[in-house]
Amino acid sequence: MYGKKLIRKIGSLVVIATLIASAFAVLQIGEAVNGSSIHDVGIDTSYYPEGNGIKIFYNGNVVNTTESLFIGNEYTIRTRIANFGDFNESVSICMKVVDSNGSVVFGPETRLWNATVNDTTDFWRTWNTTGLTPGNYTIVVNASIGNDSDASNNIAQRTVTLEEYIPPVSIELLYPVGGEIIGGIIPIKWNASSSTGSKLKIKLEYKNESGEWHTIASELENTGIYYWDSTGLEKEKDYTIKITATDEEENNATDESAAFTITQLDVSIKTVYYNDVKNIHVNNTEGTVTLYRSDGSVYGTQDGSLGDVLFFNVKFDKVGLWRVDDTVKGTFYIRVLPIKLNVSVSPESVDYAKSGAASYVTIEGYVNDKDGNPMKNITVEIWAPGATAGVDTFIAQVKTDANGSYKLENIRMGYYGAGKYNITARDGNFSNPNAFGYTIFTVNSIEANITLKNNTAKGGFNIGEIIFEVTDSNENALLTRGYNISVLKDGKPYAWINTSGDENTEKMNFAVDGKILKITSDMWEAGDYTLSVKADIVGSSDWEYIGSIEFTVQPAPNVNMNLLSSATINVTDKDTNVQMIQVQIFGENMTTFADEEHGFTIDNLTKRIKVEGDVLYSPPKEAYHYWKDGIWNITVFPAYGNGKIYVNVTWPDKGSDSVVVNVKNGGKVTAEPTEVIVDTPTDITVTITKDGQAVPYVDELWLYYEMPSYWQGTNWVLIKNVSGVYTSDGAYTFTNISSEYAGVNIIVMAKFYGSQYAYALIKSKAAHDLSVEIAPDKALAGEKTTFKVNITKDGKPYDDESGYYFYVLNESQLTKLHNGEIEIADLTPINHEKVSQGNYTFEYLQTEAGTYYLYVTSQNKKHDVPSGSEPSFEVTKASVSVNPTMLVKSVDKNMTITFTVTWNGKALNGTLRIYNITTLTNYGGDTELEVVNGEANITGIDAIATGNITFEFEPKGVGNEFASAAGMLKVVSPEISVIEPANGIAYIGVENLIIIKVTHPLKHEGCGGLNVVVEMPDGNDIDVGTTGNDGKLSFGVIPLETGKIHLKVEGERVPGVEIDVGIGLRINAPAKIEKGKEMTIVVTTLGGNPVKDATVKVDGSQIGTTDANGIVKYKPENSGTITITAEKEGYYKASVSVEVTKPPKEQPGFELLGFAVALLAAILIARRKRK
Repeated sequence: MYGKKLIRKIGSLVVIATLIASAFAVLQIGEAVNGSSIHDVGIDTSYYPEGNGIKIFYNGNVVNTTESLFIGNEYTIRTRIANFGDFNESVSICMKVVDSNGSVVFGPETRLWNATVNDTTDFWRTWNTTGLTPGNYTIVVNASIGNDSDASNNIAQRTVTLEEYIPPVSIELLYPVGGEIIGGIIPIKWNASSSTGSKLKIKLEYKNESGEWHTIASELENTGIYYWDSTGLEKEKDYTIKITATDEEENNATDESAAFTITQLDVSIKTVYYNDVKNIHVNNTEGTVTLYRSDGSVYGTQDGSLGDVLFFNVKFDKVGLWRVDDTVKGTFYIRVLPIKLNVSVSPESVDYAKSGAASYVTIEGYVNDKDGNPMKNITVEIWAPGATAGVDTFIAQVKTDANGSYKLENIRMGYYGAGKYNITARDGNFSNPNAFGYTIFTVNSIEANITLKNNTAKGGFNIGEIIFEVTDSNENALLTRGYNISVLKDGKPYAWINTSGDENTEKMNFAVDGKILKITSDMWEAGDYTLSVKADIVGSSDWEYIGSIEFTVQPAPNVNMNLLSSATINVTDKDTNVQMIQVQIFGENMTTFADEEHGFTIDNLTKRIKVEGDVLYSPPKEAYHYWKDGIWNITVFPAYGNGKIYVNVTWPDKGSDSVVVNVKNGGKVTAEPTEVIVDTPTDITVTITKDGQAVPYVDELWLYYEMPSYWQGTNWVLIKNVSGVYTSDGAYTFTNISSEYAGVNIIVMAKFYGSQYAYALIKSKAAHDLSVEIAPDKALAGEKTTFKVNITKDGKPYDDESGYYFYVLNESQLTKLHNGEIEIADLTPINHEKVSQGNYTFEYLQTEAGTYYLYVTSQNKKHDVPSGSEPSFEVTKASVSVNPTMLVKSVDKNMTITFTVTWNGKALNGTLRIYNITTLTNYGGDTELEVVNGEANITGIDAIATGNITFEFEPKGVGNEFASAAGMLKVVSPEISVIEPANGIAYIGVENLIIIKVTHPLKHEGCGGLNVVVEMPDGNDIDVGTTGNDGKLSFGVIPLETGKIHLKVEGERVPGVEIDVGIGLRINAPAKIEKGKEMTIVVTTLGGNPVKDATVKVDGSQIGTTDANGIVKYKPENSGTITITAEKEGYYKASVSVEVTKPPKEQPGFELLGFAVALLAAILIARRKRK
């Protein structure tokens, strides 16, 4: 009834409807999703942990918890609510802000959220802080349900500080402000300040009615006034001034005036000097015109209604701004400047001196006017560096005499410091003088002494430090008051610190302690650096001492160790003397750690990280503990005071490094003897010294058994102790001490001078008095062998009451045991049985061939075999011989192979395991063959690939195992001999005849029917056919590249057989030439191309080199056969023989023939005359 398309549409509608219904059925509030019964919603504090889950934004940027908020700004408050429980919930969310009194200043803002299990939602609101007062405010967020199982996460709070916003820079333009009619030298006045105390720079601009700003002046000091020459502006036009103040952080503020008008007044004077007498002509007047002095007093008034006025012989007796006022046309400013004084000084500069007579200086000079006339009764003052002349207090003040000279005596620059001293000369008050001038006297900084004392910095690491000593010439510390320390790299600032608070210590850290400057780094960067130091020792604004020194941070070696624990420890009482050295070991970078991943395992720790020096003994592996990131904690027991402990790391294939720990407090104890034999009474003499001097009185001496080992605790077993020992030489003898334990150290502990300690170690050793014999002395690898052992002591069979431990060791293990590199406790003893007194047996199986030794010790460790006297036995392999001894690939087919297995000439029974036979031959049977009476065989074998067939053998018997067997069956390629070319060389670009013969390496017979492929130098393979019945094959090849030709037989390259391919030379010369005639010799490749610079020789003597056409000329001087050779590097040489013949006149009978011809001619002439 309906088509397929319609059915599909209806089906889709049904599916969609079902999905919609499902969606509406999912959210059932209060229904457990997983059958649990926990209701829990709350604020997800992980959203912003620093703010307790509440994040604040301003202009899209996060406000961190250390920042304040500012009144008048608008902030976004955001938090994240989560459903942590097992129910779908209807959650009420509320946000508000309260002040310090608890009053709500924002909100509450609410929202209802239907939350599914594991769902989250973000809730945010915008808070406008306008109108609030400074103080602390708390943001409170609440997310709740009626039956919450955990209310602890329902409320989150974050307290913020709200502050008034104080702009960093403020400025007010005071004059002109707008509406004025002015001109001439206009005084622009302002008031600018920085809330941070930063230095301000001022920029002044103006614009006319066109609206384009023009700079009046920039980078001005913040003096509050600037005199602007406006005479170039268009009159009767309106102008506006803009002023901008900018601080050192580039913050700025701006103020603008309203429009003012440039006056129409045209005044003949705009600037004059004090006491000048001038006429003033004022044009374009209209109202009453008044001339005012700078102090506001009236100089004169005239009627300007006629268009101009003149003020005659005006004496400008006041410095400052005079003005011409027209009641209609406005004001014109005239600036009266003080007379310029020229000031000289001698000397102009001296070097700084801190103390002594050199720290005082007398300065003198002259004051003249601009015309060179001496100025008398002028006040001359000298101001310290950094002082503001006329504001701060001067150092000294004098008056000039009639000659204009002055003298400032005994100025103590040592007190005021280095820098530039202003010397001012004035007439009148300082703020508005009638005459003024100044010069500069300089006290130069002097060199600081900087010495590099130590440099252990390693590039790429935080390891090491760089230490400098910074002093003056008397070795006094310089960095005591003000300083600037900077480090430059490649001529650019790299890191710095100074007493003004400016610093950059991201890459280097600086620490000053008296004379010492120490530099460290969280990550040293390898390279060359310059340290620059400036020191201010008087508190002035300049540096009295300046110095620099170059230093280098070397690239880190491949192994780097850093001492993390203290570099100094003390010897203390035994219960506190177990101490930890912590080191961090890196490879070539800070992410390559000395850990198990990089080969630092429990078995090699004491070799790779070795502790030596003044410790009781080098810690065993049990005293090492790895923490993380290449950090090792090593438990040590310091023994001697005023000593050193060395930690040395050796990292195979990388290198080594070391650190030193100094042992400070403590003395030294030596014991004699250093070893005792168990159960043997011995007198032990101990000597106590401190700093090399004998200790005459010892508070107490102890002898302990080190039970347990020190890293396990020091609750040791006491042997003996004495108190109050007086000796003249610091020596005391314990008599008749008999050790009860072997393999346990005896510790000497001494206490003296009330709190000083020292330790010594005495080893308690076994008696080494056992004699052991073992039989048999040979064993078959893989066979369980029963050994008989005979133990005697003092020539008699001996059974120790504690029992024995038997250890079978290979040669390496025995050597390590002798050298103390391994402990017997690290080895596993083997089981044995007693047969009779002193006679024992044990079973032992070994699959590795070699020499093995039996070490026997009593279980109480008191008796053992002397070192070097351990009995031994040899483990050797079974031998497999094969007939035939070799198979040849693709030649030997349907072969029968016989295996003969023997040991020490005896045929064996067991199982032979054969390796590689299924890949090298067509054999598809069992690779484990039963060997009966030493023989096994397989038949129908074809050799199909080259390689080695090897064997393992398991002797017949219970408990035996497979072990490697001696012997091998090789499957080889047939042999190939190259018959032609006989010299083994083929030439490029020409056809070469190749003749080869393929033979069986054992039978030495030709092998026919084998496919041969030639592998050319260019990598291409050429199938050249199959060998004949005699094994021979002839073929031709034309190589196109130099190199090697290899031969493959039946698809496999035959090793050791190759034909060199090179460029051969050919000599084209006449086969015969007459002596004395020049011949042309042409040298070409075999392909016919001329060869340039080939060396041509005749009978071994060089006659020349070929030209670009391969030609050389030669004229033989002797007859006979000559040999011509041509050679050139990279080419195979060629030779040819040429016969050199004699000229005809040198041929035999030539003289007689000539005579006969002459005679015949004479006869003919005679006959003619007769006629």
